[in-house]
Amino acid sequence: MTGKGQYLVVMQFLLLAAFIVTPVYQCYTYQSLFENIAIFRWSLLCISWTIALLMGGLGSYHIRKFLTPLPYPVEHNQLVTTGVYSLVRHPL
Repeated sequence: MTGKGQYLVVMQFLLLAAFIVTPVYQCYTYQSLFENIAIFRWSLLCISWTIALLMGGLGSYHIRKFLTPLPYPVEHNQLVTTGVYSLVRHPL
């Protein structure tokens, strides 16, 4: 690896792996509250997942020609301002 960008990508993957393997903290103080609002929490979670998948999918579709995993622009780069990028700056 020669550039700073490659190290940043590797650091992102290492942080993601650390986040995945970190154990979940169980808070027993508010357990009954969490059980009472479980349906609301799951509903909100499913709505958030749907919006995230939709925005990520549309963002990937509109920027597919100019997308690179590294923080360097491609040779044929162009500012995308149509589709989901007209609503959100960073939908991915």
